[in-house]
Amino acid sequence: MTDFGLFQTVDAQMKRVLETAQSMALTPAPILISGESGSGKSLLVQFLVEKSRLKKPLLRWGREEQTYAEGDWVLIEGLDDLNLYQQQMLSEKMDELKLQNKKIRWIATSNENPSILVRNQKLRRDLFFRLSVIHLQIPALRDRSQDVLVLARFFNQVFNLMKSRTEQALSAETQAKLLAYSWPGNVAELENVMERAVAISKGDEISVESIEFSQMGQNILPSMGTTLSEMERKLILQTLQLTQQNKTRAAQILGISIRTLRNKLNEYREAGIL
Repeated sequence: MTDFGLFQTVDAQMKRVLETAQSMALTPAPILISGESGSGKSLLVQFLVEKSRLKKPLLRWGREEQTYAEGDWVLIEGLDDLNLYQQQMLSEKMDELKLQNKKIRWIATSNENPSILVRNQKLRRDLFFRLSVIHLQIPALRDRSQDVLVLARFFNQVFNLMKSRTEQALSAETQAKLLAYSWPGNVAELENVMERAVAISKGDEISVESIEFSQMGQNILPSMGTTLSEMERKLILQTLQLTQQNKTRAAQILGISIRTLRNKLNEYREAGIL
């Protein structure tokens, strides 16, 4: 059974992306992750790091006076936002490190389709090919409608658990409204919608009236990676508390393997959270 950690999906296309990411995590090949804002690029980077068992902190490209050592992973966030001069600097740094025989793992993310960026001369062709040895394209939520209710139930469970409340049911009307929406802000927007719905709903059911969509969509939503990372940590710690620190039972409730749970707890200890 493939372990996707806390990545919630039943969509075949999304599963293929995660399976490819998992199989490539231990290789040194550069990875380019593309997908619309809010689709889960930051979470996929976290997934790759977890599956690689990387012992070093993930470095970010563009920070001043940053030095790179053998075995480092370097994240280039927002490749589509780099101008041609910045792209040239990046390409030259990659050449420099290669001449120094330093094996660096490059991971880049882009909100825009990188092939279209190349075609429109907004992304250097050589840089595209260097960074996209493995290209993981995350489908938009509107293209994996099966995941809408899966994710809605997950966020419902999480936000209720964080409030020490029993999970509320989604009425038939609520489910229909969620499925009929196009989700321009992707998973990040669904997360916000469910957080609000849980906060204002009373009783044991989330009513259709509590579901409200933002007309601004993806432009006003926070970055999913940080939000879901914090949520993931709270969910794990709350579940351990409810099970009186029974890791096996907590892993069963969370739907993850005991190994994944232990890896997460080790990460929290190293970060000084536990």
